Amino acid sequence: MKPYHLLIWIFFFSCLASCKKSGNAGPATLVAKWNLVNDSTADGGPLASPLIKTNYVGVPGDYFDFRADGRLYIKEGSRYDTLAYHTRAGDSVVINNFNYNNYPSVIKPLTPHNATVYSRFMVFEIYNFRVVNLKR
Repeated sequence: MKPYHLLIWIFFFSCLASCKKSGNAGPATLVAKWNLVNDSTADGGPLASPLIKTNYVGVPGDYFDFRADGRLYIKEGSRYDTLAYHTRAGDSVVINNFNYNNYPSVIKPLTPHNATVYSRFMVFEIYNFRVVNLKR
């Protein structure tokens, strides 16, 4: 066997041996039961920097459960809520009555293990922000 054939075979088998399955379960999807990390709101305006009003830190058992039928079940402490939602193009989702509105929220990043929901509501140049961090 010529030396370059041997090198080709060694290269081929070393590439084959280094291949392994990824632990990734596929593309990220919002439809799942997510653990709540924290849920915070802030107010602001054109002349003021955002002021944090609330920052609820999730405890074991808190969740945001996005179902395939368009329902979102939320548990934060002793509070339960059920909202309707639908996804839109790209990374936006409309969650009815989520942050005083039915405007699209943005979810970035959305990975198999993490999601952050950003929502903004504006009236008369006063902004209300809501940020929810989730994990699986």
